Amino acid sequence: MSSIHGLFERPLPLEPILDGLPQGLIFLDKERRILYFNRTAEVLCGYSVSEARGIPCRYIFRTNFCTHGCPALKALELEESVTVEGDLINRNRKRIYIRVMAAALLDEQGELQGFLETIEDIRRLRDLDQRRPSAFRFGELIGRSPQMEEIYRILPMVAILGVMVAIYMLVLFSRKIKTKDLTPGLQAIREETRKMGRMKYPEIVTLGMLLLILLLWIFGGHDLGLGGPALLALLIPVIFGVTEWRKILGGISWDAWFMYCGALTLGALLKESGAALWLARSVLDGLGSLGVYNGFGLWVGLSTFSGIMTNFMSDAGTTALLGPIIIPIGIMSGHPAEPWASGLAVAFATSFAHVLIVGTPNNAIVYGLGTYPDTGQRAIQPIDFLKYGFGLWVLSLLIVWAVGFLITFPMVGFPEGILETARSVLDSSAVK
Repeated sequence: MSSIHGLFERPLPLEPILDGLPQGLIFLDKERRILYFNRTAEVLCGYSVSEARGIPCRYIFRTNFCTHGCPALKALELEESVTVEGDLINRNRKRIYIRVMAAALLDEQGELQGFLETIEDIRRLRDLDQRRPSAFRFGELIGRSPQMEEIYRILPMVAILGVMVAIYMLVLFSRKIKTKDLTPGLQAIREETRKMGRMKYPEIVTLGMLLLILLLWIFGGHDLGLGGPALLALLIPVIFGVTEWRKILGGISWDAWFMYCGALTLGALLKESGAALWLARSVLDGLGSLGVYNGFGLWVGLSTFSGIMTNFMSDAGTTALLGPIIIPIGIMSGHPAEPWASGLAVAFATSFAHVLIVGTPNNAIVYGLGTYPDTGQRAIQPIDFLKYGFGLWVLSLLIVWAVGFLITFPMVGFPEGILETARSVLDSSAVK
């Protein structure tokens, strides 16, 4: 950067002055490629100037108005500065509410030389504005964090599906229950608990390990992920002498472990290689030939396919495999609720592993432990999952379609501009 000449007795370096400004400052060329931005803008977007120089602005400062309604182009068209507000998705996939002022830079002959944009983080101003006295709403009770808003969005579906499972099981098995008084069993449990006495050293270590992992998941999950804290479950028992390492290794289901690793790796490769984007376009073209382009029909098709897949390879494996494909499909469909709507459709459907034992560890645990203690015979047969689970699977999908897609989605709604933001992220990934 050059210096300031003529205003003061001595030239002043320009870059430290620009870096000291509380607002982000961005200089673009005539093609809206980045020439320079100051330290404040660097903090907001997460990229350094050396990384961003020469790259189109929309790939670095990814906002919901980049693809439609660029303020720089509006400023050039109107021949005056333009101010807009919206969301920015930074390098760490964090959403920041911003205000942008753009102006066209012309030379003495009126020829365009580039653009100047200022960018300001206005999250605090937005929070203050939303906290002004107003009529009470349920949203005030649950808070305004993105995590709580997402829980509020899916909470009705969770409650309805839980009640549906209870009603379904009561209708099928209420007349077949032979033992309705559980008092003897509860008394036996109390007696066994009394014989166990106070907690011993291994039990205290196990409890402390569980609480530690839960706290790390809750408060450090953004940086550590789920896998990092989970590894402590392997290390802590060995370090504190609760059990032996060989005993832990002997109890690991390696086939399930490799299945999860394979699904996660395949999903990552699909995303990084571009195969997921190709598959997404192919699937969308195929659905288009059937007259299903977006909205309800697309969500029904995606949830049905995901619900079928999850019964063969577990919910987590299915999500890891289909996620990189489903999200681009939702974005390219052009529906304003995407990609959240398709993502939630798949997330719900991959939980419906009701038909086969291999669909989820829960089924395997129930099948493995479902034996009569006196005879050792199995109380549950593999065919029972198909016989009773298929009806539950169909009902679950019907409820998601009717209550989730037709009622909850329109009533609760989705954040404005998520489609434009997702498109900018997808375009930047394609460029890389």
